[in-house]
Formats: sequence, structure tokens, C-alpha cells
Amino acid sequence: MVFNRIALFNNFAHSVNLGRQILLAKKTNHFVFQDRKKFKSAIKNAESVLVADDVDISCLLYLYIEISLYRNRKIHLNILFLELYTISFRALINEMFWYLTIDNLSITNFIIQLYYTPKRFLRLILFRLLLRSRTSTIYLPSALRIKFVSSLLSKSHQFIRVRNLLFDNLDLLNNKKLEFKPYSYLFIAGNVYYINDFEKVCNFALKNSIKIVVASGKKLNNKLVAKFKDTIIQTGPLKHHKIIELTKNCIAGIAVFSYNNINQNMAASSKIYEYAAYGKPIITSRVPGVEMEVQEFSINNVFYIDQLTKINLENIPLIKNEFDSSFCFNNELLNL
Repeated sequence: MVFNRIALFNNFAHSVNLGRQILLAKKTNHFVFQDRKKFKSAIKNAESVLVADDVDISCLLYLYIEISLYRNRKIHLNILFLELYTISFRALINEMFWYLTIDNLSITNFIIQLYYTPKRFLRLILFRLLLRSRTSTIYLPSALRIKFVSSLLSKSHQFIRVRNLLFDNLDLLNNKKLEFKPYSYLFIAGNVYYINDFEKVCNFALKNSIKIVVASGKKLNNKLVAKFKDTIIQTGPLKHHKIIELTKNCIAGIAVFSYNNINQNMAASSKIYEYAAYGKPIITSRVPGVEMEVQEFSINNVFYIDQLTKINLENIPLIKNEFDSSFCFNNELLNL
């Protein structure tokens, strides 16, 4: 069977990201290949190709060679960029140097970063070469990121915003057994790299005698944990249905970002939308990416960390599971 519109994504990507990518492929009528060899073979007959920025480098290289050898072929490229350091050299170099300054960086993680650095540069170079070769459709998760990336590339490309909204999968929304007392804790999911802002949230939690549940595969800074040993609860990595359940039953969701990291400064975090989907108050860093999305999407009950010392717990409304389907990715695709 010949497919004219094809897509390939990273099968090892986060299940939520992968789910959104597959929905995008279906919406834009691209057949998703799971086998890289079949995808490479299908490129020869393809008229349109959709990939995300974490696609396998060998497939990216093969796509570039195919386009370079057959310049007369009209293959339309569609690329979903989730990270700025996959398209911007400045963002990639900034990411590398920033990572070396974060707290609790182990020798193992440092070696892993060194291992992946050449691959990251090669991936970025291939994307830039592909985008120089022909007009493409570029998907980005925020207006701020579109402004940043469009300044790097030809104006002939089409830029479309597809926000990182909550993946609307009913299996994730079923009731699960909760391990913590409902509405007794603040919640953060994902790695916590910017310690200064998070420490301010910990002081707020300590002052108000509430816990902070941290669901992350990366352990927090040891000194921070020792300082707030009666406040912080680390769960380790959790399945997404448990993340959703903890989100639904928390007092407020936390999202911290680095002010010195280009990628995080223009944050387009799915966590912000996840908290908003359940009507949860949001405690977050005041970075331009968050501020723009909060204003444009009219997200209520956002408390910026730089003002947290002026806020008491009673100022944060207690909201119980008011799910708003407008924050679901399926609805985002209706705008395409």
C-alpha cells in the first residue's frame, strides 16, 4: 500500500506527548509509521511528511538525503517543535551551559549530557538544512515561541500554534485510589531544576503547615530536602493516571522555571494547562512564556512566586475537581 502523507514519531517519547502527536497526525491526514525501516521506504513516494523534533536522527538524515538527491520532488515538510534547542543554536548552547550550573548534578548525568551533545547538534543542523531546502509547516506550542523561531527562519514557512493542552484520554480520568489526603498538599510533577523559586514555595508551605508532594524521576537537592524534611514528600516517578489524580485533589499546582534558560523562559508547559483543566490555582515562576499564556487563555487563580510572601493560604481558593474540557488537546485540533 502506498501512503502519500506519512508521519514518524519517537516511540520512546512520553506517552502524553506521543498521544498528542498521533492525534495531530490523524487530524492532518498523515499515516503514522511505527517501524523506521518502513518509514524510510515510504519517503520515496511521500508528498507530505510529519515529524516531531525528537524523531530518530537516522530517519531525519535519510529524509534530508532523499530531498537533496531529488530536489524536484515536492515533499511538504511538517515539523512539530516542542523544544527551542532543537531549532535554535543559541537555545542549545544556553541549555548546555545552564545544565552545568544546576544543583545536584551528578557525574553520571554530566557524562550523559556529554554523550548526547553531538547528537543534539547534528539533529539541529539537519532540521535547519531541511528548512532551508523548502517551505514547510512548523507547529509550535505558543505564540511567543512562534515569534522567536520565525525570527530565525525564512518568512515563507507557515507557523501554526498547537498548544500543549491536556491529552484527552478518558482512561486517565477514571477514579484511582489516592495515596494522600485530598486538599491537604501542594503538588508538582516533573524535574525541579530551579531551586530558588521552589525554595520560596517550600517556605510558603512551611508557614502554612501544608505538604508539598513532588512526583519526579530526579531527586531534589539534598540540602533543600534536609531543610524542609517535614514539608517535602518525594514519590519518585509516577504513571500519568496517578499524576492526574494527584492534580485533581491538590490545593494548588506548582510550576517552576529558570529565568536564565531560553527554553524555560518561553515556557509552554503542559502542566500549566493540566492544572487549569481541573480549575486548580497555579503557583508559578513569572516567566514571559507563562505570563503570555495566562493572559491569552484567561487562566484564573495564578499566583506568581515573586509575590508569594504577600499571600496567605486562605487567599488561595479551594477548588474541587471542576474539569474544563476546553483545555483538552482534542479541542485544540478543532482550530486547525
